[in-house]
Amino acid sequence: MVKKSGNNRDEGPRRSKEVERALSKATLKFSVPKANETQITAKFQDALGNEVKEYISVYDESDSNALLVTLCKQIYKIGQTYGLFAEKSKGLAQVLARALRDEEANQGWLEEMQARTNWTQTTGQEARFFRMIQSLTTKVFGDQAYENQITAMEYGLTYSGYDHVQGIKRLFTINDMLPYLGTGAESMTIKRLQKYILYALKGQCKSQYIDRDGDELRTKAEIIKCIERCEKSIALKMDIEAKNRSRSSQKNDDENKNGKGRGRRNGGNGNDADANKNKNGNNNGDDKENKCRLHNGAHPWKDCHCNRFSKNYDESRAKKEREARKAKESEVNLVRGVGNKEEENTKSVYFQTSYYYDSDDESSCGGRRVEESFMINDDDGRKTSVSSDVKLAPVTVVAIANKDGSVYACTGLLDQCFTDRMIISDGCAKALGYDFIPVPKDERSKYKTVGGVVEME
Repeated sequence: MVKKSGNNRDEGPRRSKEVERALSKATLKFSVPKANETQITAKFQDALGNEVKEYISVYDESDSNALLVTLCKQIYKIGQTYGLFAEKSKGLAQVLARALRDEEANQGWLEEMQARTNWTQTTGQEARFFRMIQSLTTKVFGDQAYENQITAMEYGLTYSGYDHVQGIKRLFTINDMLPYLGTGAESMTIKRLQKYILYALKGQCKSQYIDRDGDELRTKAEIIKCIERCEKSIALKMDIEAKNRSRSSQKNDDENKNGKGRGRRNGGNGNDADANKNKNGNNNGDDKENKCRLHNGAHPWKDCHCNRFSKNYDESRAKKEREARKAKESEVNLVRGVGNKEEENTKSVYFQTSYYYDSDDESSCGGRRVEESFMINDDDGRKTSVSSDVKLAPVTVVAIANKDGSVYACTGLLDQCFTDRMIISDGCAKALGYDFIPVPKDERSKYKTVGGVVEME
């Protein structure tokens, strides 16, 4: 379920339905179609007079249009490799006719062959053969295939996952195949293609590519090298961040074991500053230790029987107290329909009482309050916490695996009480790489939040 936010290109936001319609009309996509398993063989002679054999996958009526482009390109490359255009272009045309098992394509190619009366010209044979191929694809694809492909690329036709190098290499291949999309079609210069490279790149790689002036490069090798550097920089940054998080986590664990930490995991308030210190920096009275908040400061947290790091830890007793707290702190999380007619399909979210979610780690002191977990911005940009009289979207961060198995953090709007679904941004949904499944109209909902009304599509 996706909140449609449009496509933020230089031309301005576009409606998602328009984007999907444009992308669906592309003949050549980043995913490589599976070739037909049926093959034919063709024998030729190389420059030394040796007989060579080429294996050519056929094009059948059930195959995608992209496979016809692949077949035509293969036939043309064979003609170039073995110098067949000067004297044997008709034989090469017959090989293509054998490989065309689709009735429409085969009939169209036979018409092209019959229309050509002279196969023995001394010059221009290669260009004539290529024009025959373009005429064939125009008959099969229609005369808008090239324009539709360019439009799809302008709307952000891109690769799945985050292998940016392989994605842009595929874009180069698509560019080389553009001339096969019909009469008048042609590939782009690297300078012109740079715009579509920026459209296809994602996230941090796109930002770094621009920062490194990648859009000024003019060769494929330079572009690929630049993207490889971007990927390496992103990987190093992620590695450093992961190590910093690990060090921070280890420090907190060490403090909890010693009873010195003041974070939430050991019953603290998440503030490293000692609330018992006066303005002169001295402690008041004898309260020099971190008191247990589960039992109202009756003893130090390091000595609490609920602290699994404590020498006094009592698993059975701690479990009973945890269950009692869970029963006491009941959760009220309601999504209600608004009563007036203008917004009868709009839901508002209320949290009527503070609640805790429990943690397997008893040092978390029963879990965090909902005020600490669900925060949004109001119209003035200030953070607004949960309260009984404030309407807001229950926003949280979840881990979602993309199509390739990598896990990413994603901010989402939850509606667990009614639909058990979550709304995420359009850009994040596309980055995950899955196919979109529209939500039926009778199952769609609107949500009234502090930031405005959000609608699923």
